[in-house]
Amino acid sequence: HVVLRDLSITFAPGGIYVIRGASGSGKTTLLRLLAGLEQPDEGEVIRETGVPGPIGMVFQESRLLSDLNAIRNVAYGVRGKIDQVQLRAQLREVLPEADLTLPVHQYSGGMRRRVEMVRAVFPGNGLLLLDEPFAGLDVENKKRTISYLLSCRKQATVICTSHDPEESRMLQAGEIFLAEGKLQEEPIR
Repeated sequence: HVVLRDLSITFAPGGIYVIRGASGSGKTTLLRLLAGLEQPDEGEVIRETGVPGPIGMVFQESRLLSDLNAIRNVAYGVRGKIDQVQLRAQLREVLPEADLTLPVHQYSGGMRRRVEMVRAVFPGNGLLLLDEPFAGLDVENKKRTISYLLSCRKQATVICTSHDPEESRMLQAGEIFLAEGKLQEEPIR
């Protein structure tokens, strides 16, 4: 079963892009190919030299360690010395201070999504691949999380999937439309 076909996309370094399309259109598969988590059956994914640093990713399903708190979840896997003051400051942009030390299994789904965003952004990754990162967030927390992403991403290239055209507008993102695994000029209505 072919998920993506005849696809050629160039993402400008430092750009913000939202991939939109119906469920099953290939959005998640495209992110997984870009992350190197899957390999194409044909063709190739080319990452230009000079594209900074490692990849930060937010998956559709939670990948947090449920017994750890938000601080330890973000710090887990970060190489090198961590600026604890900066880490706490970034987490406070999306969560109340009192919640930072609770184990994440006590968090709502929306709180977990926000911690996952910080985990992707905080280390200063050069490429952020975000699969439906704002799903399940109410309007205020969505605005807060988007504001955090825009202020803390530095020069990272952001590629995000979404069903919501409002998220593209809020991110001031270029839009890519997929339908049945192919690029479309505009959304299919």
